[in-house]
Amino acid sequence: MPKQKNDLASVRVGTKMTPARKGRPVREPRTRKEDKTKKAEKPIRISFLGGLNEIGKNITVFEYDEDMFILDCGLCFPDTDMPGVDLVLPDFTYITRNADKIRGIVITHGHEDHIGGLPYLLKEIHAPVYATRLTAGLIMGKLKEHNLDKTAVLQVIKPGDTIKLGAFTVEAIHVNHSIPDPIGVAIKCAAGTIIHTGDFKIDSTPIDGEIIDLARFAALGKEGVLCLMTDSTKERILEELGVQYLYSPEFEQFKEMEGRQFVRYLHDKVKARAICVGDDFRFGRGAACSVKEMHRFCEELDIRLKVVSPVLQDGERISSTQIRRLVEEGDIARANLLLGHCFSYDFEVVRGRQLGRRLQLPTINQKFPADFIQPKFGVYASYVLVDGRRYPSVTNNGVKPTVGSDCVSSETYIMISARIFTA
Repeated sequence: MPKQKNDLASVRVGTKMTPARKGRPVREPRTRKEDKTKKAEKPIRISFLGGLNEIGKNITVFEYDEDMFILDCGLCFPDTDMPGVDLVLPDFTYITRNADKIRGIVITHGHEDHIGGLPYLLKEIHAPVYATRLTAGLIMGKLKEHNLDKTAVLQVIKPGDTIKLGAFTVEAIHVNHSIPDPIGVAIKCAAGTIIHTGDFKIDSTPIDGEIIDLARFAALGKEGVLCLMTDSTKERILEELGVQYLYSPEFEQFKEMEGRQFVRYLHDKVKARAICVGDDFRFGRGAACSVKEMHRFCEELDIRLKVVSPVLQDGERISSTQIRRLVEEGDIARANLLLGHCFSYDFEVVRGRQLGRRLQLPTINQKFPADFIQPKFGVYASYVLVDGRRYPSVTNNGVKPTVGSDCVSSETYIMISARIFTA
């Protein structure tokens, strides 16, 4: 994607291009008949002011004829080589120069890298903001913080709603993400339809019970799509690792298979030509088969088998069983060493009694799922990641760690003023 000044990368969709000499693109010439019968189609201009080839600062401008609208308006937090910098914002110059063309701002979800820059932009331009209920609530907190809640226009939408923004019609489509109430959008104008998925995952058991609306995406695909813009963060990681294809079947599909049947499944259904396993790998019904049987079954099907030797730390074998034992014993420092990163958990936050907020000490209350490794009851030094930013904290695990419920839970106290987290 070409880079322009002011961190502006643009692509024009709808104008057919062919390569020219010396690397310069030119429009494909039309025949004389086409010149007489067909009027030149106006292109859609898509400008990325942030979020392209980076994590954070997501903001995209769509332009057709004399109408423009903005999708998301985020920020990112400074790296360690930016001392004294609190926030990193997109360059709004292109937007402010075309403020009279902006018909609205649509927000896909409430993460900081998608809404954090919004109050700073609304100080420069006036445009209505469209977001789902939870996202709108998070935005309103920011507007109040910047004294914009009386002047900004914030409209709540829901999946299935359509918004008319000049020459554009924008349809909200339900998706799943790590925060509730996210949407993707179908952007329609005279030149065609553009699908922007927003940040998403395909989750069959989402917290809010509403799965991604794949049927609507499929229907739009049948109608014809000019351009698909999709979340590619994880894809880029896989590409860097050299992974060409990732297949993640449900465990229920093969947990009762016999050993030979399991390997046959990998050969016939997954089209596996090579298999990589640990030296203590067990498989088949009841984990009855070992690497020895795997060797034999793979030879029968001409599958190459790679057996990985054990990884040792101070002469001790690293295994998931050992790490689980260390966590349950409360030896988190040792578990972190074997994991290669900090032990962490990311599950639903439940509403507490708001005592921490009253004390200006924000608190996160979480209940451990039944199948999750529960660290030994006690108090741990920890840190919390909120929209990519790290905050020091103290975590207390147990039954009624302070004033909680009778079930095993975790209460984390963030060592920073609650006003930062007040929405």
